[in-house]
Amino acid sequence: MKERSVSLRILKFLFAVCWWGTIGISLLMVILLPVVAVTSPEKIDLSLVGFARGVDSSALTATTHEGLASIIEFKEPVQVRLSLPADNWEPKWVYVLGGIVLGIAGAGLFLYFLKQFREIIQTVESGDPFVFENARRVRIIGLLILVGGFVGGLLETAGGIWADSMFVTEGFDLSTQIGLDFSTLISGLSIIVLSEIFRYGTQMREEQSLTV
Repeated sequence: MKERSVSLRILKFLFAVCWWGTIGISLLMVILLPVVAVTSPEKIDLSLVGFARGVDSSALTATTHEGLASIIEFKEPVQVRLSLPADNWEPKWVYVLGGIVLGIAGAGLFLYFLKQFREIIQTVESGDPFVFENARRVRIIGLLILVGGFVGGLLETAGGIWADSMFVTEGFDLSTQIGLDFSTLISGLSIIVLSEIFRYGTQMREEQSLTV
């Protein structure tokens, strides 16, 4: 049996840390968040992420070390976090439960994502990674990246709409922005294409092994 490479051992260790760390954080969130909501509601802030346009930067300054003034501009839309301190709102259980459900769902998808990598690493460790199951796993990884990017974009857009409906602002305007990250979508599609190449290569390998 060949000795495992250092990089393979490092990868296996890192994925194990991510796996058990995600499980541990999820359990802590399920246990501690309701307890904090009941015993210490003053520690929970309501935070929303919105998108700002028309930001008034006239009060902001920036100069070089030689004293040369710079013009300050923001690349709009600017992502902005708006928080209400806990003493300005009553914690609603629907928010707490919603946060727990979303957190568990996200952790579950992330664990399923890691599971595909761990199983691929196991086949590499056994010395035979070119199997159809790995092509399926790579495709699942690409699909999960696409789903994660799409769902994250929808949540970000919904948060912006909610923030826009709740706040009256001065010095900037809140606007709704579709929060889709096209680089994430392209990455997911690229991995799906690679999975098809991997599947085709595995099929050719199987056919050649049968003809020998």
